[in-house]
Amino acid sequence: MKKFVVLLMALCLMSTCVLAHADVVNWADVEPHLEELGLEGEFYTLRAVNVTLWVPNDLEPIEELPEDMVEKGMTASFLNSDQTKAINVVYTDIGGMSLEDYAKALPDTGAENIAMDTINGLDAVEYSLPSNQTMNIAFVSDTGYLLEFTMYPFSTEDQSGNVVWATVIASIQPSA
Repeated sequence: MKKFVVLLMALCLMSTCVLAHADVVNWADVEPHLEELGLEGEFYTLRAVNVTLWVPNDLEPIEELPEDMVEKGMTASFLNSDQTKAINVVYTDIGGMSLEDYAKALPDTGAENIAMDTINGLDAVEYSLPSNQTMNIAFVSDTGYLLEFTMYPFSTEDQSGNVVWATVIASIQPSA
């Protein structure tokens, strides 16, 4: 029980993007507690970017993305039936910028609660964009491409909803 309470606290902290000092998150530590958290979902593999992530059951993949979104780098999108919750995944060239440089540039975009993390062995930067009500996590490839996951809605007041997004983030991992 003590381990579960610690995990829940870590997910809550992560869900408010203040995990600046707790840096390392592994799916193996989160997965055993999904039932206790009341969360149900399934894994999806995004072949185009060689990544797997857990998606809550109330979100469905968009099978055909709009062409204008694909041109902007969107590789996947998950949406609930009333279009009030979403996960969008973008893969785009950022001109060889490092993850650290990307993180340093984020305040200029209105980003808040910027934190460097390691998610399942992958270095990442997590942040929120209050003006868009989003929680975001970004990874930079060796070739200078940005892989970014955006989750909507995000609120610093709704911890229960944010635990879902923190769980999605904790699940992001290289495909086997």
